[in-house]
Amino acid sequence: MRYPIIVKALLLTVSRSIAATTLLLLAPALIAAQELPLSASLHTDLKTERMFSRAEAGYVDDQIKLARAFQLGTGVGRDPAEAARWFLKAANFGSPMAQTEIGYLYMRGEGLSRDEQQAFKWFQRAAAADYAPAQYDLAYLLLSGQGTGRDFPAGATWLAQAAHQGFAPAQVNLAVLYSRGIGVERNEAEAHRWCQEAAKQHFAPGEFSLGLMYESGIGVVKDASQALRWYRKAAEQGDSRAENNLAGLYEEGAAVPQDLEEAVKWYKLAAEQGNGNSYINLARLYAGARGYKRDYSLAYFWSLLAQRSPWPVFTGPSQRLIELLRNRLSTEQLTSAEAQAEDWADKHAPNAALLDVNKSVRRNPHGWQDLGTSKWRPGLPRPRHWARRRDELLQKQQNLPFRWPLHQSHI
Repeated sequence: MRYPIIVKALLLTVSRSIAATTLLLLAPALIAAQELPLSASLHTDLKTERMFSRAEAGYVDDQIKLARAFQLGTGVGRDPAEAARWFLKAANFGSPMAQTEIGYLYMRGEGLSRDEQQAFKWFQRAAAADYAPAQYDLAYLLLSGQGTGRDFPAGATWLAQAAHQGFAPAQVNLAVLYSRGIGVERNEAEAHRWCQEAAKQHFAPGEFSLGLMYESGIGVVKDASQALRWYRKAAEQGDSRAENNLAGLYEEGAAVPQDLEEAVKWYKLAAEQGNGNSYINLARLYAGARGYKRDYSLAYFWSLLAQRSPWPVFTGPSQRLIELLRNRLSTEQLTSAEAQAEDWADKHAPNAALLDVNKSVRRNPHGWQDLGTSKWRPGLPRPRHWARRRDELLQKQQNLPFRWPLHQSHI
């Protein structure tokens, strides 16, 4: 199931080297329809034929199951066009889930010609049926002006409808609108309230945003201990921004005793996910910041990654810094670091939901990569399985040929 969030980096960017905070921009993302579980019948010809037969007879659930099977290649050959055909049948029978999926396919151009106006039409139909994911997607189109004229108040209205149904991504993005006064009157207290609602569902972006608000004093009194608490909750689910900011608190000794090794551990986890801010922080530490053990090869390695990262690094490495590091390394060290940086960049792309608002809106067909959730129901918490993912990443560190650090500026 896909549940990428509309925010570019949720509420604001906080640089570890600069005390000021900057509200972040919305980033494109679409919520597609939740997946119906594929029946075990796909493993037998007889039951597969029965599903085909029921789908042809107009049973909507079977049409959606069949469409999902063709979309994912489960039990049948993967066929985007055939998946779109069956989703369209279910959509024409009035299924809001299928209507939302059709809108999503039009946005991605998968199985259908890309058509943002058609996507808007289908999201609108599903949203009118009070289907929260469609209301969320419709809000995105209205806020971004894709497939329709840009209309901030209307976008905020649809986002609020999804948020009131308990749809956590909408709750966090509604908080963004309130914090910036986009489509609604600016109200930081209301922004804080909606982040709290998302955090109650253990939604990592909501927890991260609460940490950011407490650290920066947005809608609440500044409280480093509360910031630490919420960053940790989100970081334990694998939110790379929270990992980065949690590392920053350990680096600075804010609300916890200063612990550079603990900071480096969390920065590395953020870096594993392509977080460009963690790259520049690691480069800074390995260049000797805060008295940390110097390693110019690593400082150069992380500087190269920060320089080329598509992630919105708040303060990137200057060319002068790059040259200073180069002058301290041998030709062999430079060649090795550059090759490893190239390899790292290929293997650690940042989450697409956090890239520039003008980038393609196409998404991974398996959805919300950070949380890995396949379904959503109002009021239900998302699985907190990212602690296991964190442990896996920590184990991988022991086997890296290149001794690598962690550190990031806030995002």
